[in-house]
Amino acid sequence: MENEITSADIIIVATNAEQPVITANNLKATTQKILIDLSIPHNIDPSLAQQDNIVLANVDDLSKINDQTLQKRKAEVPKAMNIIRKHMNEFAVWNHQRRHVPILKAVKQKLHDMHSCGLFLTSRRASEDINTEAIQKVVNNVAVKMRNRHQPGCYYIEAINDFMTSSH
Repeated sequence: MENEITSADIIIVATNAEQPVITANNLKATTQKILIDLSIPHNIDPSLAQQDNIVLANVDDLSKINDQTLQKRKAEVPKAMNIIRKHMNEFAVWNHQRRHVPILKAVKQKLHDMHSCGLFLTSRRASEDINTEAIQKVVNNVAVKMRNRHQPGCYYIEAINDFMTSSH
């Protein structure tokens, strides 16, 4: 055992011995060593911690570190909850706005249908790109109005009116 102790940089002890199994007599450390004692009662002589090149940690030390870490983590919980609340609120707003998607799709489809029937076709705005752009602009305006007004309205008529004014 003494050969292994001498050659090791880190030594972990976990036995059920009644007295220390590693003592100053076993350990003549000339290099830096980390000793971890997981035993109860302690199986590494506590006096070894006094040596400059020895770092000794036992179950009590690890428990204190764990308690400190837990306290730090608990202190971060309110910050995490605020982040979660913020994202939940953003999701709720996004989800609430998603209810308008079927109406907006229907408005867009109706305007495309009306355009393809030639109802809005004029000589100076005959280009498909311009009319598609105009339809999207009208749909975007309807979306803004739906977000800002929380009461139902006649969005089809407003959209047709907006499209007719923008395409002439």
